[in-house]
Amino acid sequence: MKTNITLLAAAFAFAALSPALRAEDDGKPEGNKPARMIEKFDANKDGELDEAEKAAAKEACGEHKGQRDGKFRERLLKKFDEDKDGKLDETEKAAAKEAMQARREEMKEKFDTNKDGKLDETERKAARAAHKKNRRGSKDAGAEAAE
Repeated sequence: MKTNITLLAAAFAFAALSPALRAEDDGKPEGNKPARMIEKFDANKDGELDEAEKAAAKEACGEHKGQRDGKFRERLLKKFDEDKDGKLDETEKAAAKEAMQARREEMKEKFDTNKDGKLDETERKAARAAHKKNRRGSKDAGAEAAE
């Protein structure tokens, strides 16, 4: 059941925030993740990741993902686990899904300045900046994002 909650948390995290919101705003194209990984983990600067560099990248990404998923899972349970049994039943999952859909719509409404129903690059940048500001300014910003 723990695996189901973890998978559910990961699915909600993916659905709750667009890839643009999760990507760091480092001025590089979002779709160029392999190049960014090479730049970050290519210790010998040969333009490729050798086995040791790949292992370091995998470990770093896994550690970060585990921390993020664990915290997200805790926030989901705190907010939506009505019977406090440590897992989300179907009703609780539906409530979480509904809250996250409402949050996505709220974000689209707030940042879709040209009202075309989607976020362009400028709008995504504004959303990312606001998301980062909220995350830095409040420990519970992620729980609010789940609303």
